[in-house]
Amino acid sequence: MSRIIYALLLLQCLALAGCADKPTTPPRPAGLPKAAKWYGGSDGGVWIEIHARPNIEYYARIYIDWSGKLWQEGVFVLDKACAAKLKPGEIETKIAYFNGVSIFMEMKDGERFCSLDPVKVHDPSLEEE
Repeated sequence: MSRIIYALLLLQCLALAGCADKPTTPPRPAGLPKAAKWYGGSDGGVWIEIHARPNIEYYARIYIDWSGKLWQEGVFVLDKACAAKLKPGEIETKIAYFNGVSIFMEMKDGERFCSLDPVKVHDPSLEEE
């Protein structure tokens, strides 16, 4: 009887492991700049191209995941406490996701996650075509 229970528990564990959230990078849209990297999870994400500027500012271009169309671009700023935790050139390795306004990081400052917040952003999707 104990072998049957053991086998059932093993099957249940394997089934649950197979259902784990495994984010995969979607196919890269044609025309997307090579510098753009995928950030997101199994429920979606964005492609982000990011460049450091003086001080704690970054210029970012954010592209729609499935089409590669430019969603937003502009200047984002990282607060000083979070910036102090970054090594030069490390920003791309710390990005977690974009929520439509800010670019959130995998690192925290105390209890809150660090983020790059918009300073001057252009949203081409709001323009008439």
